[in-house]
Amino acid sequence: METISKLMEYLQKTGVDTKPLWKNLQQLVIKTMIACEPPITQLCEENMNNTYNCYELFGVDVLLDQKLKPWLLEVMD
Repeated sequence: METISKLMEYLQKTGVDTKPLWKNLQQLVIKTMIACEPPITQLCEENMNNTYNCYELFGVDVLLDQKLKPWLLEVMD
């Protein structure tokens, strides 16, 4: 998270309002996880006896265009 905090700090110093950007990034990640939920749930049900003792971490790569619109590049587990 330090990398994104440094990016936000840099953008703020250059006069960018980072609140809308942060909101857009959150929405992108939330919508991505919602879209991936059915296959993740199916794999969990097939391979785990108890869902309370298993965690999955995902990395999300995002590209920002010139207007600071985020674009999803890939999701890694």
